[in-house]
Amino acid sequence: MTVKSITEITDHQTAADGRLPAQYEEAPGIHPNQWGPDLISGWTGTIFSFVDVAQDMENIMIKMLAERSLLTAEGVNLDRLGAIVGQSRDGLSDTDYLNQIIGRIAQNNSDGTGNNLLNITSILLGDNLQQIELFEIFPAKVMIDYFVGIPIIVDSSIH
Repeated sequence: MTVKSITEITDHQTAADGRLPAQYEEAPGIHPNQWGPDLISGWTGTIFSFVDVAQDMENIMIKMLAERSLLTAEGVNLDRLGAIVGQSRDGLSDTDYLNQIIGRIAQNNSDGTGNNLLNITSILLGDNLQQIELFEIFPAKVMIDYFVGIPIIVDSSIH
């Protein structure tokens, strides 16, 4: 299952307070408020105690998703994702290893056509790839020719 986007809600307490039934909005504040300086009613305190747990759970789940999502995972979480798709780290940095994992996913989902081979090669060679071409050699051989440009770093301090 792919999750397109998740909107994090960071104000469950404020939203819950705004949804209190009208008859409880003006309830006298008689209880100490651990969430702020004002006294609160028993009804508000009860609602806030449930909402705080919901907020804590959401914060934990959002963090877990971020740490285990392919594009944001780091360290041991990236190692776990690599193990799932069958890609070993081999001493690579997180950035290089992520590139290898994405290439392995493409390879695992490939049907071996020329376009798939070009796609996998493009992923593995990264952003500096400037030209790629596939040649089919009879009877059952392919050759991929590519050019990887070297990024030019301009030092603006030189006049």
